[in-house]
Amino acid sequence: MMPAALSLRYDKRAAAAVEFALVAPVFLALLFAIMQFGMAAYARAGVQHAVTAGARYASIYPRPTVTQVKDKVRSSAYGLNPAQIVDPTVSLTTRNALEVYDIQMGYTVRIKFIFFEAQPFTISEHQIAYVVPQ
Repeated sequence: MMPAALSLRYDKRAAAAVEFALVAPVFLALLFAIMQFGMAAYARAGVQHAVTAGARYASIYPRPTVTQVKDKVRSSAYGLNPAQIVDPTVSLTTRNALEVYDIQMGYTVRIKFIFFEAQPFTISEHQIAYVVPQ
């Protein structure tokens, strides 16, 4: 008959449970990190869409005002938390003797991991729209 300590050494019944307990936290943390970075990519797509829609709207004839372009940028932002949007800036300037709308927008992303929150960062997008001379 084997002593109890020696019999546990050769017992393989709980090996899968121990392996799962070691691997599961790492796997879940990795899965959660992938989801958080996916949400950041989705936010970037929303910011990019809003700025591009504003630039497209700014290039129509008759020329919209700066306020109308800014409203278009705000209304075109999808999937974004309004509290985290950095207010868009729209300015009508001259570049190479042509009038252009300079459109910028940002979005603050807060990545939350399981046990801590990472430093927030800002996604920004910039677009220039040449306008039809009046």
